Amino acid sequence: MYEYDYDEVDGLSLLDIMKLSFGTNKKTRIRFGIILLAIVVITYLAIGVFYNGRKADYTANFQYQIPSLIENESNGEITSVSYLDGSPFNVNSLVTIERLKEVKNSDSDFSNIDVENMYENTHIKATFSGTGAYQYSISARERYFSNVAQAKKFFSALIQLPMTVTSNLVESIDNSLYLNQAIIENNTLNVEINNLINQASHISNTYNTLISNMSRNNKSKVLIDDSLVDVSDLKVIAEAKIENMNLNQLLTEVESNHYVRNYSNQKVKDELTKTYNNYVAEASELQKKIDNYKSMIQAGTMINANYDNYIKCMDRKVVVDYQVEVYDGFLNHGVESSDFEKKLSNVVSELRSITEELTKVQKATYQDESNTIYFAKNSIVATTGSISTIVVIAMSIVFGLLVASIVNIVLGYKKYKDEKKCQKATENSENE
Repeated sequence: MYEYDYDEVDGLSLLDIMKLSFGTNKKTRIRFGIILLAIVVITYLAIGVFYNGRKADYTANFQYQIPSLIENESNGEITSVSYLDGSPFNVNSLVTIERLKEVKNSDSDFSNIDVENMYENTHIKATFSGTGAYQYSISARERYFSNVAQAKKFFSALIQLPMTVTSNLVESIDNSLYLNQAIIENNTLNVEINNLINQASHISNTYNTLISNMSRNNKSKVLIDDSLVDVSDLKVIAEAKIENMNLNQLLTEVESNHYVRNYSNQKVKDELTKTYNNYVAEASELQKKIDNYKSMIQAGTMINANYDNYIKCMDRKVVVDYQVEVYDGFLNHGVESSDFEKKLSNVVSELRSITEELTKVQKATYQDESNTIYFAKNSIVATTGSISTIVVIAMSIVFGLLVASIVNIVLGYKKYKDEKKCQKATENSENE
């Protein structure tokens, strides 16, 4: 009975197949070596150079420490982050076409980087990494750069943008907005005092923001004039000084005594008349709306939205009626008071001193030394999206061996098989 030899394939053993694949003579072995070398080189170039060159990215993972950034929260969650001036902090600002051109033009070493194509083809992007506060990632296609050193330098320049913006904003800090509005020439006394009240609120709110930002970085003290002072203590002192100014009492004093700056000037009286008439007209319009809403209530046709508007009108009417009385007093019973002007001038001076101290504290807190970029790698950039050199070499060798073996088998199979048959036939004849 015939038994099939599982170690043979169409008359050839697996050992024969292996011999055939690597070459059975000098000629076939040379052919194997040439094909192997050629395939290894071609595969390495195709994957290691072409594929990696087209698909590989340089990536930088980094984290900002910028104390002056302001976190805007809602229900305990950070909804946005802004610079000192209120403009939004957004990592995408690092990779706008304007920013890319700005960095390219900043250094002759970047002249060969095609930032227009990089931007148009979305071969550069910036993202929030999602692993912590202000942790970001920038990736750009590797082929746009001459080498890793150039990429490192370019990425570093891009990532510096928030630091530059912050440095400029800190340098230009000025907390005197309301104070400057208060001392505009020809301001009425009540307008000036209202601006001073707003300035006082700004000082308190700015201290609160400053303290909150510092606590985020586990800090509470700042170096002022070679002395380390607690910012919370400075806030308490500033608020105590403001409280002693009795700004609201000053406003009441002006309105109850009908103090008017330059009351004898006809232009001042004309302006008072204009303001008075505007309040009278607004009071009349508000009363009409209120009467209309009351009619709705009596008719049972008032809806929730109208009821909310009704409450707002009532609240506004109280304010406007009070202003009508105040400006009627200014217009018909105005009094000039040089003594009060002196008192107000002293208040402005003291409030300016408190404001300047606040600005000094802010600048000391937000100084450049506190602004830092932490990179995930000392090399700044790393190559991502590519196949490693070791893997490419291994793949090239395996693929080369496979192709060279198949070529040898295909080209030498028939001849080798015939030789084996002849050899077997000869052996059988000799045995007989």
